[in-house]
Amino acid sequence: MSAKAFKKNKEFFAIGVILIILVLGVASCVSGISMFLRQSEYFIIQEVASKNNEFNLSYLKGRNIFSVDLRALSLQLENRYSGYSKIRITRLLPGILWVDFLKRSPVAFVKLYRYFYTDEEGVLFLCEENSPVTGMPVITGLDTKIFGAQSGKKYQVRELKLAIEIATAFREKKSLKGYALREIDASPPEGFSCMIYPLPFGRGIEVRFDLADLKEKISLLGNLLNQSSKSNINIKYVDLRFKEPAIKFYETD
Repeated sequence: MSAKAFKKNKEFFAIGVILIILVLGVASCVSGISMFLRQSEYFIIQEVASKNNEFNLSYLKGRNIFSVDLRALSLQLENRYSGYSKIRITRLLPGILWVDFLKRSPVAFVKLYRYFYTDEEGVLFLCEENSPVTGMPVITGLDTKIFGAQSGKKYQVRELKLAIEIATAFREKKSLKGYALREIDASPPEGFSCMIYPLPFGRGIEVRFDLADLKEKISLLGNLLNQSSKSNINIKYVDLRFKEPAIKFYETD
């Protein structure tokens, strides 16, 4: 090997040693800083806060704020509290954890082996009581479509999606503000049927849908009921499955 080549290899070796020393030095500094932060009594969790104090996380108080795996804790909370989504936790130094979240908005009950809420995305989550309350419709007829329903799980079931579409469209339609949607039967293969009630009271009106153009059918229903508002109290059912809607009245004595 020539003297020139030997000198060049020596320089490369020296540069490599320097780089290794620098990397080790940086790693040692980072490790030292990390250890200091995790052991310092200055960064002790004093409070775990959230909007309206939705979560009880007092067991974290007294721990070092850097010792908590925020991502793992977020996933744990989403599994435990199925009525919430997109839970994010932020460190507010020196000693506060802030929990941010979105609360799921139920659009209907789903009757399975127990009652669940469902949001617009088809995520089922537990309701506080195992019985429906007024104000939201109950979706029935999904027992053969959803087995062993789990709270917090999203279900891509066509019938559930269509029932949610009906509930959402009914709620948003101004022409139907004078009616309460109580039940959506998603079991008939040829279409759905719903039960609506005039407010503040009145006999139930069955509404039959096919599974195409549901939003347009909801709009048509609103128009029909507005046109016959004086006789709505006697309507037994409205059938929207055909080209021409059919209305049947209760028989009068």
